[in-house]
Amino acid sequence: MVPFGYKTNNLILNARQETLLEKPLFKDSMHCIVPAGSFYEWDLGKNKVEFYCDHILYFAGILVDDHLVIVTTNANAYVKHVHSRMPVILEKEDIDPWLKGISRTQEILSKPGIALQRKQLQEPLF
Repeated sequence: MVPFGYKTNNLILNARQETLLEKPLFKDSMHCIVPAGSFYEWDLGKNKVEFYCDHILYFAGILVDDHLVIVTTNANAYVKHVHSRMPVILEKEDIDPWLKGISRTQEILSKPGIALQRKQLQEPLF
């Protein structure tokens, strides 16, 4: 639900974990998870860099109206050399509390993130 007076034609893809609980647009949103095999960011040379690990990644997500929004956090040591942000990746024990939206939300969002591997793909953006 978009709050009264909030107008935008822009699609919102990400929500910062630092302000997720404060922003009216996200405050009462339903929590979800987004299973993924990997994610990627573009480096300064406009090359795609893929991040993955040896198991399924579970991104913290929220539903705003009929849109899925990925929750992001500051990049951990594995990602920060490529990009300053990354998805919040939930550990298995945090999935159920995240989906139920119980009081551990801030604790879950503040975790540093898991160890990731990366693969540089020579695929220019332009």
